[in-house]
Amino acid sequence: MSGRKKKFPAGTFIPGPARICAIIQLCIAFSILLWEMAQPFTGELFRQKSNALLYEEVIDNPKFASLPQEQQSQILAHYDAVKIEKQRSFEAKVAAAADRMLFHGSVFKRSWLLFSIILPIFLLKRREGALAALWILPLLALCYAVDNQRSGTRFISQEAQLFPSEKEIVEKYVAGGLSPHIFEQQEQLRTGWKHYLVQEWLEERPSHDPQLFEQQAQEGAFAFALARLEKRQLDNARKARLPIQQEHPLILGIYLFWNVLFALVASLKMSFNACSPRP
Repeated sequence: MSGRKKKFPAGTFIPGPARICAIIQLCIAFSILLWEMAQPFTGELFRQKSNALLYEEVIDNPKFASLPQEQQSQILAHYDAVKIEKQRSFEAKVAAAADRMLFHGSVFKRSWLLFSIILPIFLLKRREGALAALWILPLLALCYAVDNQRSGTRFISQEAQLFPSEKEIVEKYVAGGLSPHIFEQQEQLRTGWKHYLVQEWLEERPSHDPQLFEQQAQEGAFAFALARLEKRQLDNARKARLPIQQEHPLILGIYLFWNVLFALVASLKMSFNACSPRP
């Protein structure tokens, strides 16, 4: 049996650099498509589990019983809503994914995603007009970037702002600074975190008695978790009211650069005649 490679007629494939760029564009487009469609499944599942764990941390704490009855009822009602949301059927999630892709978000983004799949395939198949049409991609990317920056709102999580930085923990709550040994650093940061909870959220001086100090840290942790819960509820309400969330300008710039590069490489390596249908 001959081991000779199969020979293809000249002009079967588009030039290598343009072919590589087209394949990369398809990979990017399908990755974004799968990411968007997976949000009702993976993204929401992570969010729901995270919400449930935070509610359980508050509700299972013995200090929960000391809260006012109205506050307890409100927290339990929200927790029940989270549990119901976790039980959404597969069909409902599929419908949510389709609705998200077809009717929500920027029309420029949806158009870019559609053309990012169609045009590279047409280019690889050497369809007439595919090369010239590639410049639609950077145009759509530019329109989306401008629209997103003008119409979008940058979301800043109030819950995230509750957390101190590692630098703040080290400077304020770790006596003598961090040890050069990594395992000792872990224990120092854990102790510093407990000191932070006691001083900032329990508003007491940390006890020198280890058992009493642990009790103080637990009470401080409950106060911190309760504050996180309140801020997360506000964050979720604010997110629901945001029609468009503003993207980071650097991300938008990278997308625009890549689309210009793709169209430019394809234009330089191919002629319009090379994209005409094969006989």
